Amino acid sequence: MALSDQVGRLQNFRVLSPVGRTAAALRTMQKNGESKLNITQSQVSVVAGISRLQAHRALTIFKTLGIVSMSYGCIEIKDVRRLKDLETRM
Repeated sequence: MALSDQVGRLQNFRVLSPVGRTAAALRTMQKNGESKLNITQSQVSVVAGISRLQAHRALTIFKTLGIVSMSYGCIEIKDVRRLKDLETRM
């Protein structure tokens, strides 16, 4: 993804809810469509521009819905389509 595309996506974060921002941040951090991201909740919160608590709540929702799985320092995206839907609807 070109840098200008990434900047455009990041600028759109401002109008999203914390759930939408978290979804967008995860999709932005994906490299070459990989599903396993070696990142912490704190790192997700920084990229999304929200508190760590808000990121944790959003990730817990994603986990409950089966969209991601989490372990220490790792978030695995299991359903990119649903994650994208949350990004655009929230």
